Amino acid sequence: MKRLRVLQKRVSRKQKDSKNREKAKHKLAILHEKITNQRNDFQHKLSFKLVSENQAIAIETLNVKGMIKNHHPAQSIGD
Repeated sequence: MKRLRVLQKRVSRKQKDSKNREKAKHKLAILHEKITNQRNDFQHKLSFKLVSENQAIAIETLNVKGMIKNHHPAQSIGD
């Protein structure tokens, strides 16, 4: 998360429509993609582990939109 903050600040400090801003935005996009891939990989590994270890799995319906409105657990719920 620190790296994300640093790269976002770098983008915001660059002059608009400049080559250096484009390069900084590209680096930021690569980092966002890496974070997305890490989260997806974790979810796949966790779901595979749950399926392989258990005989039965129950599914619960949650009001995700309502839960995200609470800003404290919003990021972990969104993941």
